[in-house]
This record gives sequence, C-alpha cells and structure tokens, in this order.
Amino acid sequence: KKFQLTGDAVLKFSDQYGVFNGSLHRLYRQAIVSSSNIAYDRLVKITGLNEMNNHLKLNYGLPNLVLQCAYGGKGNLLKTPQIYYHQNKRKGILPSRVSNYSKSNGCSYPENCTTLFELLEVLRRVVLDEKIPYKQKFDVDKVDKFRLRECLLKAPSKIKKTIQRIFGKKAKIFSKDGLYPPHDVLVTALIEKGNGLYMIALSIPHTNRVNNKRRLNKISYLTLKTLKESKQEEFLQENRGTFLDIKINFIKEKKNKVKIYVKGVGVDQISGWIEKKKIEFTKGKNEIFSGNFIFMRKDIYVLVLNAKKNGKLTGYKTFAFEIK
Repeated sequence: KKFQLTGDAVLKFSDQYGVFNGSLHRLYRQAIVSSSNIAYDRLVKITGLNEMNNHLKLNYGLPNLVLQCAYGGKGNLLKTPQIYYHQNKRKGILPSRVSNYSKSNGCSYPENCTTLFELLEVLRRVVLDEKIPYKQKFDVDKVDKFRLRECLLKAPSKIKKTIQRIFGKKAKIFSKDGLYPPHDVLVTALIEKGNGLYMIALSIPHTNRVNNKRRLNKISYLTLKTLKESKQEEFLQENRGTFLDIKINFIKEKKNKVKIYVKGVGVDQISGWIEKKKIEFTKGKNEIFSGNFIFMRKDIYVLVLNAKKNGKLTGYKTFAFEIK
C-alpha cells in the first residue's frame, strides 16, 4: 500500500527459489488456490517481515500472530530482495531490506504462530468486507479484495463434502486449508447459505492424509450440524490458559463509553484489542484490571485479551459482546 501497488503490479526479482517475473495477483492466487509455499514465502518477503508482523499486530488486533518461518524449504524470510515493478505507466524499484524481527512473542523459532480465532477473524474480514464496519476492513485495493474472495471460493477444502451434506451444494464455501507435517493439519471455512453465515476452524495432529481427512470431517460434521440446528445465534468465546473473568459496565454520564473489567489470578499485565483499537488496561485491587472503550455504533464487538506474568503469555481470551 505504501507504494500504491495493487495485484496488477508486475514484479521482477531473484531469490533463493530463482527468478520471479509476474503479477502480484498471480502470487497470491498461487498461495491461496494452489497452496504454494514458495508463493507464500515470496509474499511475506515482498511485504517485509517487520512490516507484516508489526502492522497486523498493531493495527488489526491480531496479538498472537507471528510470521517467521519459510515454508518453501529454503533459507529464511529475513531478507527482501531488490524488486523491479511496473503498474500502468509507473515504474520503479523497491529497495532490498533486511528485517530484524524479534524471535520472541511466545512463539518458538522458526515456527509460525497464531490462534484459530485469528485465522477465522482474517477470513471473516476478507470475505465480508462489504458488510463490516470501516474500522474492521483491511486497507487493500477494492479489486484485490474481490479477487481474494474469488481465490478463497476456488481453494480446495478437505471438508467440502461435509459442508455440502449439511448445507447443500448451493452453499458458498470460502476456505483455506493448511498442512504443517509432521505437526498439524487445519481447515478454516466461512459458509454462506441464504441469510445464514457459519464459520469453523479446526486443527488436529497430523498423522496421514487419509486419517487426517476422516477425523476433520467427523469433527466438522458434528460441529456444523449443531450450529445449523441452533435456535439462537451463538456468540463467540474462546479461552486458553489462565481463566479471565470479564465484566462490562456502561458509563451513564457518557452514552458511548463502556468500562471493561478483567480479573485474572496471578496475572500482572493485560493487553486488549477491539477491532483495530488497542484497549489500555490498568491494574487495580484484587487482581482486577480496567479499561475504557468508546464505541461509535450499536453492534456486536469482539474483545481479544492477552494475559501475561513476568512478560510471559499465560492466558488468552476472545469474547463477543453486544451493545444494544
């Protein structure tokens, strides 16, 4: 975005995988539809490891996201090569860069880290871009947003037949699977059927291709069937590690302000995000932290919390709440 480049930009550069000469759209299509690890590595290097991690963390409320691992099998992601580009009548050079991104944040090097919630949140913001508030949108060209949704529609899914079994063959399936042998296999999907929207993210230990698919479909069938038959909207909540108790109070003197209280036993720091806004928490008595959130509209909001003790992550919570 800094250089005003879109998916139509044609790039030429050399890296550990050879010479690339093609459009940015071609790269992200390969990464999503074909699940190309080389295309993924190149996209991260084009953006820059520092920019990719820090920008997403600070501006989009994705505190557990750490990208530092090259999936293509060669080298690392620290160095961005010099890139020649042209788009329409503009030509130029993106200078080479070396990232100094810290190998920390509770993520063992050289692994990539995130949570199932964050994977679904990114998928939701891309697919539902035209329906979500401006503050939740990614700062991406409108044409590229459309192309990204088309790529997600065309991407293969290990649970496609299960989704069609429950919602029918006319259901739209926006999906992205992942495989990290010998560790994990995961699927994420957003399903549109009529006026209904359903989201699912699953991760299981990797064994073999046949067993992976069988287990994923068994779990997804039971989960999606329950969601479809539910008579009320299910609000999102996820808890890991230290349990965090939340209380939200409206401030009578200010109609658009709420105070959020969080209690975590043995916790000395709480970090929070709502949409792109970071919520500052201060510690009070009895291990209770408090922070303020000013809202611009009545809607459903998702609060993301990280709990730390002595600088080490000990708890994580996502919590949806509604302001009526």
